[in-house]
Amino acid sequence: MNLVLSKDLPTLRFRNFVEAWQEKQLGELFPHIRNGFVGTATPFYETNGVPYLQGKNVKAGSLDLTGLIEISEEFHRKQKKSQLRSGDLVMVQSGHVGECAVIPWELEGANCHALVVLSPDESVASEFFQYYFYSPAGLRHIYKIRTGNTISHILTSDLKPLHISIPSLSEQRKIADFLGAVDGKLAGLREKEAALTRFKRGLMQALFSQTLRFTRDDGSHFPDWEEKRLGDVVSAIQSGTTANQINDDSGLPVTRIETISDGTVNYEKVGYVSKLERMDRYLLEKGDLLFSNINSVKHIGKIAIYDGSRPLFHGMNLLRIRTDKHLCVSEYLYFLLSSLPLKRHFERVCNQAVSQASINQTELAKTKISLPHTEEQQKIANAITALDAKIAAVSDQIEQLAAFKKGLLQQMFV
Repeated sequence: MNLVLSKDLPTLRFRNFVEAWQEKQLGELFPHIRNGFVGTATPFYETNGVPYLQGKNVKAGSLDLTGLIEISEEFHRKQKKSQLRSGDLVMVQSGHVGECAVIPWELEGANCHALVVLSPDESVASEFFQYYFYSPAGLRHIYKIRTGNTISHILTSDLKPLHISIPSLSEQRKIADFLGAVDGKLAGLREKEAALTRFKRGLMQALFSQTLRFTRDDGSHFPDWEEKRLGDVVSAIQSGTTANQINDDSGLPVTRIETISDGTVNYEKVGYVSKLERMDRYLLEKGDLLFSNINSVKHIGKIAIYDGSRPLFHGMNLLRIRTDKHLCVSEYLYFLLSSLPLKRHFERVCNQAVSQASINQTELAKTKISLPHTEEQQKIANAITALDAKIAAVSDQIEQLAAFKKGLLQQMFV
């Protein structure tokens, strides 16, 4: 057995673990490294069969069983080499190479397609390696052995001789358990974020369908809603400047399609122009809506509201919608236009070309909208905005915890 003491130690260790780490070849730690089934398995797919894991099921250190394929018992029995045991580590071999996860007891006896299967010996906690291969040290190993230009690929013959520094089994388990707890918290936060997002979707549907109505502060009812056209409640629907953009940030910031790609105004994705004639015409005002009227069908109608936190000018390929403040609350219109029914409406009425779709100002102005009293509009906007703030707070927690985990992966492995 090739066994040497590692000269390197991680910068972050648990108390009471002081032993030197050992350096071993991966093939010693996982004596049975082999390929999953490679070939055509489609004729053997069947409902209520044996689970058949593929590369698409291995993501970010865990197994995503969405769309899991199942195969016949007969085919499974014939493919003994690719049969899985709980505790095996499976790794993506082609495409997003190096992605890996541990087989849980629930998938004992499953089978797999085009994955690398690593069966450990008794000195190895597979969960440790599930995290190791996402650390900088593990990623460097994968990067060095991957082949292929268009599609990356790794070979079992290149994995086996990799020299890996590992601690004792007890320290491996301690590290894996701790990182697993972090993952558990991340999963909980992501589920909370998803639940809040689902609740927001349901709330918007209930509010805009008038299934759920607000009342005045004194308990009295607001007037019935009115059907209007968008052009009746806005003071302007305008195109932006077509001035040539420059390659540095020394000029005036202008919006681009990318500026609202995530549904908010992203100041890191603005363009710049050296000068503008009639700057007042293009200077955005707080509450202006930016509407994507030239885009793919999937993204047509994407919208964001300008918060006025930084000076910004209206650029090309976005329409600016400015509401008539006496008739329409900007935030209400923003949420209404971003609702699913209107999103689908824009997809239906847009002019579709080969690579993109478009909606002109005239067509947009014809859009029918339901308009409550301005006080009720404000209550609706406030409710959804408060929910957005909760979602954003959870999203920030996820981002911070993910950064914390990234730091752990950098410091707990060598």
